[in-house]
Order: sequence, then structure tokens, then C-alpha cells
Amino acid sequence: MPHHPVFDSAQNQALLVVCARKTIRNAAILGIVWGAINLAIGFFAVQVMVLNAGIFILGLLMFGAGITALKKPSLHSLLSEAVVSALLLCWNVGITIFNVRAGYGDHVNGHGLIWPLIAAIVFFRQYKRLGHLKESIATMDQATVKEAAGLCKQLFKTN
Repeated sequence: MPHHPVFDSAQNQALLVVCARKTIRNAAILGIVWGAINLAIGFFAVQVMVLNAGIFILGLLMFGAGITALKKPSLHSLLSEAVVSALLLCWNVGITIFNVRAGYGDHVNGHGLIWPLIAAIVFFRQYKRLGHLKESIATMDQATVKEAAGLCKQLFKTN
């Protein structure tokens, strides 16, 4: 993102951090839902073959990464969601190859690869977009963030 001096003031930095944290929280909710979906798929897939415990474990990791990002929004937590999502994509590619080699190619469809790809792109894209605020998010005083969040709520409150 190009730098503009108008954003150098402490108040503007605080507002940018509030917006970034809200974006990370929204991504966290997506991570929790994505993790829950993979937990459910993994739970039923383990019934068929124990090898499918991998998707269950990755779903648990994604669910945990989403909870962490919701509780303490940071760029690091967003990166964790992106990495776990990429691991889910790799898992699905590996299982697809395994199924094709085992002769079950007729059961392979694109949904098992497209959705993890979309999720990974979304998480990495958000991480890249917010990267310039990494230091501000990590170092901003919690009281300043809380005050800026309250100001934002007052500004956008409809009377």
C-alpha cells in the first residue's frame, strides 16, 4: 500500500488498527466455520478409513486458529489461519491423488480442491493486505485501541 503522510498521526493509526482488527475478526469467523466443516467431514471420513484422521486434525487446527484470531486478533493469528488452510488444500490434493491411484477416480470432483483453494487465497490475501499494519497492530496500546473503537461506534451509530 502506498504511504501517505496523513495516516502518520496516532489517531489515524489507531483507527487503522481498529479496522484491521475487525477484518481479522471477520476472517476468524470464516476460519471457525471452515474448521467446523472440516471437523464434520473428518469425523465421518474416519469411519471409512483411519487415514482420514488427517482432515479431522487439520479441521481442529483451523477451528483453534479461528478461535485464537477471534480472541486476540493479530497478523500472526491471520497467518496461522492461512497456513492451516494451505495445509488443508495440500491434504485434499494428496487424498485426491491417493484416490485416483487406488482406482476411485470416478468419485473425485473439483469441490474437494476448489473450496480449500478459495479459503487459502482469502486468508493469504487478507494477510498481505494488512501486512503494512503489522507493527501498529502488535504495539498499539490496548487503551488507545479501545478508545478508537468506541469513537468508531459513536461515529457510525444511527440515531
